Amino acid sequence: MPGRTWRSTPRTRARASTGARSSSLPSLATNEATRSRATSTSSGIAAPSRADFARLIALAYEGHIDAEINDQYRSVAGARRFLNNIIQYPGCGSFFPPASFLAFERGAGRLIGVCLTSLVACNAGHITQVCVAPDWVGCGAGYELMRRALQSLLARGCRQASLTVTASNERAVRLYERLGFRILRRFAAHVWEGF
Repeated sequence: MPGRTWRSTPRTRARASTGARSSSLPSLATNEATRSRATSTSSGIAAPSRADFARLIALAYEGHIDAEINDQYRSVAGARRFLNNIIQYPGCGSFFPPASFLAFERGAGRLIGVCLTSLVACNAGHITQVCVAPDWVGCGAGYELMRRALQSLLARGCRQASLTVTASNERAVRLYERLGFRILRRFAAHVWEGF
């Protein structure tokens, strides 16, 4: 299946509105909890565990084309392995908590979105994961998570940010284009179920 790698220069100005009603927008918090054993986020919401992240990722990718390509998206256990790889190993750069964000359902405190970033060079960031709970897709949470991550990378001195997206994930492609990403490279993604 074809995939795309995207690269962009983060914008210095953000859009004033996501188009969603402000009362429906989620609460956002910095993602320091993924590295520490903190019990609350900067917004006072109980910090989610890696198991909470894994459940969200597995839910967000249920029946999704990316779960066909990456078996780690097919289960909570697989999503936990995926998270551990992002956070502990520098395969996609060094995990960068200050530019990683969580979205919570306002009032309920339920984790509904996550955007994780890494640094691949001193002036280049990478979006390693962005996902939103299915019942929150289309409300602006993904846009706001990405916007804040890109602003934080820019404040850190990054002049480029990259990500990889499956070409058939049209909703995500449109989001990334709205944020200023452009196609850098196309490549095929091959799946082998031989194990």
